[in-house]
Amino acid sequence: MQEDASGISLDELRVDEEELRSATLFPVSIITCETKFVKPVIDVLQLKKDLQNRIKEKYAFMVAERKKFKEGFLEFHSSSDNILNCYFAKESPTKITYEANDLRLHTERMRLINPSFSVKIKIVLDEESANVIMFGGSESMIQRALLHINSCIRAVIKGGHVTIEPGFSKREMNTILKAFGINVEYIWIHPGESVRFMKTIKKK
Repeated sequence: MQEDASGISLDELRVDEEELRSATLFPVSIITCETKFVKPVIDVLQLKKDLQNRIKEKYAFMVAERKKFKEGFLEFHSSSDNILNCYFAKESPTKITYEANDLRLHTERMRLINPSFSVKIKIVLDEESANVIMFGGSESMIQRALLHINSCIRAVIKGGHVTIEPGFSKREMNTILKAFGINVEYIWIHPGESVRFMKTIKKK
């Protein structure tokens, strides 16, 4: 990394991962969405390849027109033949302040990917549907990522489709909680369109 005026490289300020302390409270949004295919898919592996190519073609991580910072999908990898993993992220200007062995404060402005502007995505495909699960990021980031993913899914399938409203069963929620372990402070569930649920939340 480039050295500053004092001759120190920011590489010298790096720490091992185990040195990092976890945040006292870090909000994580989770959303799921399912698209059912009217016409079953014969080759799921080919569908995954077509979907990944479509996402990269339309929404790859890059600087869009009239924008200053990169936004889009990146870090593609597969955990199995029918699962596609990736991230949707947006760069944001971040100021870092550090000391360079001279008892003075130095600042650098860098283009970084903040966790609030990063969404982890898992797409599970089979012959009859595509399930999208998203973790992290702000609500607006998740909604934008989901909109792009769903448009790409619909573009690569033949025939019609039905998109099912997002939601989690009790079993799915328990699975998610188990994955997070004991580090869950609390859970807030969006009431959606349920008037009764809204009244319950207002009372709480």
